[in-house]
Amino acid sequence: MFRLFGDRDGLSPHLREKWGYVRFHHLILATDDFIVFLDNSLDVDWKSSPGWDEAHRNQRRQLDEILNRAAQLEAGDWDRSDVERTLSLKRQIGEAIARGLGGNIAQAKQMLDTAEEYRDNAILDFKRSRAIRGQVKIKDEWESYYKRWTAIHYTIGIGAVILSTLVASKPTWIGSALGSGEWLGIFAWLAAVFTGLLTFLSPEKKASKYSRAWSSLNSEITRYNADESYTVNDVLEAYNKGQNVIFETSDTGRRR
Repeated sequence: MFRLFGDRDGLSPHLREKWGYVRFHHLILATDDFIVFLDNSLDVDWKSSPGWDEAHRNQRRQLDEILNRAAQLEAGDWDRSDVERTLSLKRQIGEAIARGLGGNIAQAKQMLDTAEEYRDNAILDFKRSRAIRGQVKIKDEWESYYKRWTAIHYTIGIGAVILSTLVASKPTWIGSALGSGEWLGIFAWLAAVFTGLLTFLSPEKKASKYSRAWSSLNSEITRYNADESYTVNDVLEAYNKGQNVIFETSDTGRRR
């Protein structure tokens, strides 16, 4: 295991005298002979002392193999938008270089194998998630519509109940507060408007449709992300079913 050196710069006082000029985002390993780190762009970099270079001149060919493979792995196809995954990959590559510089070529190659496997799996996950990006966006929109129509239903419904109750009970305190009997007619008119909106807009029905469509698509997307046997077609089928629920169409597209 590589350890970080413990002050605010990641270097001990002794090593700071030697490598203090190096600016890094993340330190992989620092010794008297070399330092391996990630720069502020999360690219792997390293430096070695002249004494180390001279002492390891004969082992340079093996080390160059490690460095060349690490460079190819780092420069390959990769989505850098996920900072955490990028940092994890670059740390694995950096640790492989550190082990190579430390003379453990076998462990360096094993670490590069691990990094390559991690990279390939991450790319596969990215490609699968990109393939259903549109459906994920639609799923989120359906959830938003479900919440909006639910809020509209309760807002209008509660308003209608309160207004109808006030009209039916005719509390004296409202007449005293308003100083006129006109409030009864106004409240009765508002109660009728709110009740009419409930019937006309049918927010509860719309909320139920979006809820069912969202639940179906969300379940299929979850299965797709967790199980590679599920394909894009499975997600698209759930999307089409959701569309049928929302717009009350049959599988053949005819209105019911």
